[in-house]
Amino acid sequence: MDESGRPEPTPADVQRVFDALDKSGEPLTTAEVAEALGCERQDTSERLHALAEQDALERKRTENGELWWRSADQRGTIEAERGEEFQALVQAVTEYAIFMMDPNGIVQSWNTGAEQLKGYSEEEIIGEHFSVFYPDDAVEANVPENNLEKARERGYLEDEGWRIHKSGERFWANVTITPIWGDDDELRGFAKVTRDMTERHEYEERLRREKERFQRMVEEVQDYAIFMLDPEGYIQTWNEGAERIKGYREGEIVGEHFSLFYPEDREDRSPEEMLAQAAGRGRVEDEGWRLRQDGSRFWANVVITALYDDDGELRGFVKVTRDLTERKRREDRLAALDEMGRQLLEAESPRDVSETVTDAAEADLDLPITMIALYDDESGTLRPLGQTTRAEQLQSDVPFLNPTSDVPWDAFGSDEPLVIDDLTNQFDRLPADPPIASGIIIPLGRHGVFITGFEEPEGPSDEALDFVKIVAADLEAALDHVDRQQLLREREAALEDQNDSLARLNRINGIIRTIDQALIGASTRDEIEQAVCTELVTAGPYRVAWIGRQDAASESITPVAAAGVETDYVADLDIDTDDGPAAEHPAGIAARSREPYTIQDIRSDPPFEPWRKEALKRGYRSMISVPILYENTLYGVLTVQADHPETFTGMEAQVIEELGETVAHAINALESKQALVSDEIIELAFRVRDSDVPLLRLVDRADCTFELDNVLSHEDGSLSAFFTTHGAERAAVEDFVEQSLAFSDLRLIVEDDEEQCTFEATVDEGSIIATLLDHGAVPRTITAEGEEARVVVGLSTQADVREFIEMLQSRYHELELTARRTRDREVRTPEGFKAAFEERITDRQREVLRTAYFSGFFDAPRKSTGEEIGEALGVSQPTVNHHLRASQRELLGMLYDGTPPV
Repeated sequence: MDESGRPEPTPADVQRVFDALDKSGEPLTTAEVAEALGCERQDTSERLHALAEQDALERKRTENGELWWRSADQRGTIEAERGEEFQALVQAVTEYAIFMMDPNGIVQSWNTGAEQLKGYSEEEIIGEHFSVFYPDDAVEANVPENNLEKARERGYLEDEGWRIHKSGERFWANVTITPIWGDDDELRGFAKVTRDMTERHEYEERLRREKERFQRMVEEVQDYAIFMLDPEGYIQTWNEGAERIKGYREGEIVGEHFSLFYPEDREDRSPEEMLAQAAGRGRVEDEGWRLRQDGSRFWANVVITALYDDDGELRGFVKVTRDLTERKRREDRLAALDEMGRQLLEAESPRDVSETVTDAAEADLDLPITMIALYDDESGTLRPLGQTTRAEQLQSDVPFLNPTSDVPWDAFGSDEPLVIDDLTNQFDRLPADPPIASGIIIPLGRHGVFITGFEEPEGPSDEALDFVKIVAADLEAALDHVDRQQLLREREAALEDQNDSLARLNRINGIIRTIDQALIGASTRDEIEQAVCTELVTAGPYRVAWIGRQDAASESITPVAAAGVETDYVADLDIDTDDGPAAEHPAGIAARSREPYTIQDIRSDPPFEPWRKEALKRGYRSMISVPILYENTLYGVLTVQADHPETFTGMEAQVIEELGETVAHAINALESKQALVSDEIIELAFRVRDSDVPLLRLVDRADCTFELDNVLSHEDGSLSAFFTTHGAERAAVEDFVEQSLAFSDLRLIVEDDEEQCTFEATVDEGSIIATLLDHGAVPRTITAEGEEARVVVGLSTQADVREFIEMLQSRYHELELTARRTRDREVRTPEGFKAAFEERITDRQREVLRTAYFSGFFDAPRKSTGEEIGEALGVSQPTVNHHLRASQRELLGMLYDGTPPV
């Protein structure tokens, strides 16, 4: 290397420079050789001088420096060497046929590649015209001579075509013919290079055929719009599919910009954005609404692919468009179905369900002629609960859209879908131009039918039928769901009502228990009435409760007890029980009808002025009045008022009604008790001549007299009467009682020879004895003889005598009050009772009774017997028993003789 680090040139390096640069024999400068070697000029000059000294180079000095060139001998030697080398190279080539021809096309040389390619040996082909390699038709067309001529004229000819092998087989050849010129510019001949391109040609032919087939396919495809765009987006080609989908003919659209297909209100990418993305990514895909020539829209799937040449330059785009409107329609319908399903979950009634489905059918499901007719249990008909506007308009013209016609009923009854393919073939009476061509009726189980019509004459497709079945299935499921929800709501409401009823029952039972306790503790009727009002208001939810008594003389009801809010309103009430405006108060109506009377809403129920206005001022909204009625005796009217409407319904009203009965029984029981235990009683005497009274019928039929001895009350509430008849045979009394409604269970106690009989019998409701006792009267004496009965009863001084008399007179038409007096009940002290008893027994009876008592004869178990008592007293046991029975009879006589029943 030199000082600069560059390698020093060798003579061989210099020779290679002349081999490369000295093609025409022109001299080179030292600078040119140094530059070619990449060496310093000084080093290059030294090597050039060395070669000149070896006679390998010649040199000449000029004003611009030295010039160098090969010597003639050296150049000839090199050329000869090169010729030999070239010949060897040509002979070695086997993939190309390389040979020389004279100016007339006669073969002058032949290489190994030519022999292999064309099949001729060198001896066979040298001297032959090269046209032997051409097919006959090419020879006849002078193709060989024309190719030589073109090569002479152009200096070079490249051609491809069929050539003939020695065997006669064809092969596809790539041929290059180059003219060879001498130094005198004379044509020396031609160099011809041939390459077998059969495989490539066959491949290219296959590609060409595939291209042609693809081109035809593209042109003939009708499901896809396939066309070319230039780099700016202008349309270059057009196929049949594009014409069918977009509506333009080729002559109308080629040269237009493809943005013509995009609507102005698009929401997806712009045409320019899509081209830019396709150019950057190589491909872009999109879906959206596109426009046809007629302005209609279709849903398109678009693929744009960029096309580049070998140098990477953008040549344009291929755009493939597919009409997916039907798929989009199906997807939108399915999405609408999903949305409809969500809305159906919120529906609460069959009408809500029907209207939801018909709204969706009209707006989103592409079923504009749809009706839903559901079965009505009450009328036994199919009633339309939902229908689209078109279905409603066409109902009178299309039979199957009329739910009263036979067609929907046939589908409903058979529970099978009914498809009407051709309306004109199945129905006689139709308009001249029916608006509907076909239809489908789908039964909805027990609910009804789903009806939809189609305008297409070819009838509903399988896809349409399947879709309608899906809609109908969703509809039926929603109706089932609504029914279940309704049943659940009803059960929940029933449970809530039951809970409310239970709570109300518990509350009412509490009120009843409280009132019962108050009734038990009450000693007067006033206390009973006030306790009832107070306890009702205290327990709630009542604002006021009051009791009014009926004055038979004035035929009015006067409040006697009240409790609650603003009872001054009650005190001012003046209510009549006869006809007239003042009798329209619920209390007056209840007293007159002897039936409860309820107003559930004072605002809306018929008015009962002037009390209605006053009641509303005080916040009363509902009220009930119930008669306090025992048997036919009206003790008064209980009125309860609340601040909410509909308070007195169901059990609430029933309990208030029963409370009226309870109060009536309590008043009756109190009066009966007072009649028994009060120090002062009212004694009433009646004469009865009513032949319907069972007692008088007995006297008449048995031809006897009747006398009530006593009445005994049993623990089960039944009554037994002890009575004596005079002048009647036992059998006559028994026959009458057997048929009577007044007595039953007759038992003979005593019968003597003078036709005097004492009986015990159960007192039934038809007896005057039961009527007296039920209304608080204590029968003191009852006798009957001939056509007349005389009755003496005792009443409590607090009893309503007038009401009692009116009750009896309403029951017994010929009843007359003969006497009324108030007298004191006989009061006997324990000491007086003992003294009277001592007076009624003998000394011997007293001795036996005391001995028996103190010796434990009356204990259980007995501590001594009658025999032991007799031995102690020196008498027999029968004598002891006789004295004991006599003493007990006197004692019991003092207790019960002339005493009313307990």
